[in-house]
Amino acid sequence: MKSLLPLTLILMSTSALAVDPIDQYQGGQIVILKAQVTALQSQIDTLVATAGEAEKTFQFVGISSMPLDGNKGMRPLHEACAAEFPGSRMCFSEEIVNTVEYPAGDLSAYGFVHPTFVADGAGLRDISGRYPGSCDGWSGNGTGLVVNVNGSFLNESCLYQYPVACCSAQ
Repeated sequence: MKSLLPLTLILMSTSALAVDPIDQYQGGQIVILKAQVTALQSQIDTLVATAGEAEKTFQFVGISSMPLDGNKGMRPLHEACAAEFPGSRMCFSEEIVNTVEYPAGDLSAYGFVHPTFVADGAGLRDISGRYPGSCDGWSGNGTGLVVNVNGSFLNESCLYQYPVACCSAQ
């Protein structure tokens, strides 16, 4: 009898290893494993869907060709960009500063750009370091921030017409 006990223990342990503890069968189907795979696939689908919704960055794509008054509101400035560069709008200066690849173009051409305000010891400045002019909210004759395709910023009188710096989501 002593020799049967070790053999019985070995046989029982082998049969215990043959059963997968995660698998439960119900109606001939694997229930727990199937539920885990379904849950995992659902998580993957959610991650894939939300990855496409990540915040897009805007990049400087060019300067519109038509000069406009800076005191007629933002709408015509945005529309000028959309007409020339589909899907684009007037840039914020921060978007130009953060642009990875600057567009080709006439370096002497400047376009209106919406300032991105930052605080420093002297008060509010544009992120470019310039005075944050916006033609008095794009409705007056003050000064406006302009930029060229090289990323050089200037302040210019809104009594003059300028094209528009255009940015598009990338």
